Amino acid sequence: MMIVKNMGNGDIYIGFPMNLTNPHSDSIFPPGVKEWLKENKIPMRPGVLKGRQVGIFLNGQDAIAFKLRFSL
Repeated sequence: MMIVKNMGNGDIYIGFPMNLTNPHSDSIFPPGVKEWLKENKIPMRPGVLKGRQVGIFLNGQDAIAFKLRFSL
């Protein structure tokens, strides 16, 4: 499950589920997300909380494409 927050001006933040097997590590990217970002050459701007990556920030056309691709 991903959480989407509109940040204004077309920017969004996508939050990912916590890694329950190791709560001190980064969150888990849902299937296909990392691959899709790499295939489309979208720069990953991480959202970090207490030293852990818990999501990513996207803007403009990248944000729209992400929402369409993952039905958000």
